[in-house]
Amino acid sequence: MAQKKKIFFTYSENENDIKQFSNLCLHFSVLQDKAELWYKAKLKGGDSIQEEIEKQFSESDIFLHLLSVHYSSDEACRKQFNSSVSGKKVIIPVLLSSFDWQSDKDFSQVEAEILPPDKIPVDLHQNFNEVCTEIVQNVRHAVYGEKAVAKASNSRPFYWILSAIVLIIGVLTAISVNNSFADWKITAIVFLMFVTIDLLILRKLLFPTNISSLKL
Repeated sequence: MAQKKKIFFTYSENENDIKQFSNLCLHFSVLQDKAELWYKAKLKGGDSIQEEIEKQFSESDIFLHLLSVHYSSDEACRKQFNSSVSGKKVIIPVLLSSFDWQSDKDFSQVEAEILPPDKIPVDLHQNFNEVCTEIVQNVRHAVYGEKAVAKASNSRPFYWILSAIVLIIGVLTAISVNNSFADWKITAIVFLMFVTIDLLILRKLLFPTNISSLKL
């Protein structure tokens, strides 16, 4: 069996960055047979922190730098970023949140490698799980040469169309009920039933469910 690749995660200590890292790291668990994941939370109480970080850094094959405005202002993060670049390692920057990374000479030099591929920050994507899956697939392709699984056809237009049809039927039904019974309460109840059905149809589009945080 081929030796596992070691993936080194670099992220800032900002609370939001840590939360996003935790969820993203959970998605990377699908690579457990091929990769060893290392991050700061794996440090043990008796470890010499800096020595252990340097040891893990030197032994790692792939570096995932989780970019944010907090990352860019963190001296330790920037040092690890520049060391991985100068060491000619596999560099995979991931844009966690919005900041002017294009104006930063260190980050702009790896623009072609930045994920997500659309360069839209992770926290601006409507579906967190979807973008994390895309990131993992791109890492698999970059590191192991495996083709990313083709995206399923976008079903959003179908749900919007279905929602519109249900709403139109609801309005017509409410008008018919009102003409038959001339009772606004019955009409309102009938219309609200269709609105409820409409919300059930759109629930995954309006309220995408994010994966729970991984405790580290």
